[in-house]
Amino acid sequence: SELDCLFLCTPNNPTGLLPDNRLLREIAARCELLGINLILDEAFIDFIAGEPGFIPLLRDNPHIWVLRSLTKFYAIPGLRLGYLVNSNEQAVAQMRRRQMPWSINAFAALAGEIILHDSAYQQATWKWLEQEGARFDRQLKELPGLTVYPGRANYRLLRCERADFDLQRAMLEQHVLIRSCANYPGLDARYYRVAVRSQEENNRLLAALRKVLSGTTPAD
Repeated sequence: SELDCLFLCTPNNPTGLLPDNRLLREIAARCELLGINLILDEAFIDFIAGEPGFIPLLRDNPHIWVLRSLTKFYAIPGLRLGYLVNSNEQAVAQMRRRQMPWSINAFAALAGEIILHDSAYQQATWKWLEQEGARFDRQLKELPGLTVYPGRANYRLLRCERADFDLQRAMLEQHVLIRSCANYPGLDARYYRVAVRSQEENNRLLAALRKVLSGTTPAD
């Protein structure tokens, strides 16, 4: 094999879904057989309550690296905080030697020590995502000309079913920016990603979507 490294996002971006566990294990075994390092990007996995991810399985899979972010779940993007986990001590030592000095600042280091123990915040976030996410999904699905894909992370993938209609531009005219997914392989300009935010922000997004979709013509 010419490949030495394979990246997988779990949960996937932009679908917000986890790969089938059996399939993931088969991919891991295939990578080991071919000498390929498998890097699992679990940046959004903390949003899925009770999901341990692949870290508990690393001891028996030294060819697998797990990449985690603390900036998404804990809402601290400015601190640029995350970590990489692997069970091969030699590989980790080699990675450390190539790591830039002061890769995180003192504020990020302090935040990291505190937030991982904040169980109240974790529980509140899971409860919010379960309740507000369900309400958000219901209202999104009621909108005309929009396909809503189920997701388990804090974002949803949408497809606009209106003919020759730039939903992102129409939403910008309502002072709301949504993420176009036209640059994702396999998707096109009909696809968009929106975040599950506070009830007030979600209501604003839903109102803007209702307004821009109400006067458009469905595709054939």
